[in-house]
Amino acid sequence: MTKSWSIFSFNGVISSSFTIFSICTIITLLCYGLKKIYELKSIYKKRQFTNNNIINIIHSTNMSVLSLNDTSITIKTHMEFIKAYEKMDKDLDIHIVMHTVGGALSSAEAICNCIANHKLSNYKGQIIVYIPYYSYSGGCMIALACDKIVMCKNAIMGPCDAQQLVLNVHSVASIIDTVKYKKEMKEKIAETWLAASYDAQLCKERQLDYIKKLVKTGKFSEELGNKIYEEFFSGKYNHDKIFSAQEAKEIGLNIDIVDTMPNIITNVMNYMIK
Repeated sequence: MTKSWSIFSFNGVISSSFTIFSICTIITLLCYGLKKIYELKSIYKKRQFTNNNIINIIHSTNMSVLSLNDTSITIKTHMEFIKAYEKMDKDLDIHIVMHTVGGALSSAEAICNCIANHKLSNYKGQIIVYIPYYSYSGGCMIALACDKIVMCKNAIMGPCDAQQLVLNVHSVASIIDTVKYKKEMKEKIAETWLAASYDAQLCKERQLDYIKKLVKTGKFSEELGNKIYEEFFSGKYNHDKIFSAQEAKEIGLNIDIVDTMPNIITNVMNYMIK
């Protein structure tokens, strides 16, 4: 009796283990299959973007899709942009879909450099940026380099003045002004702030050089370039200041204001932003 019970129990363990193993195998195969389907879908979409001369700079703030794209402009954004640009037919218009809060200044500058070089290379195609919702900071900086900006009537842009960490994040203009004020008042200045002020001044000059480069390429007149620097780069506003599509156009930017985006742009947004 004891022996038969042991055999029965052993068989029960084997049977249970086999069932669990089967379930795990099925789940693994399903996950692998779903991953492959997603990869194929992504490849198809990327080919569709390339065939339509579309490059996206889209960063979602939706935590559920962080695995699909980043949340800000980084060196990865720069590299992906360059790789996509190299595949484009440059004698046709290149379309950039922009939806970002900004990010690393150096990476935004690298993308702007690519756009500036495109203009200097005398390709027939223009670079047109589409802003369905918002383009802040580095995203706005990239948009300013493009030949034309297309914005939905309720879309917004934000200032491009660089931000720097000194205990908290401050604009380079406020760091320079703070140190200048302390010097005038003959107050003691921490070495951290002195060093930050030096870096901030270099950064401010760097952004001014960027505007001068756009003027040199014929993107803006010198007068308009100075106005754009004052409004977007000088630090005269808080970094969370918004410019409506109409306000940005009144500054002098080449902006088309539309009620809805073209279908292909809407399809890109619907695919990338959940």
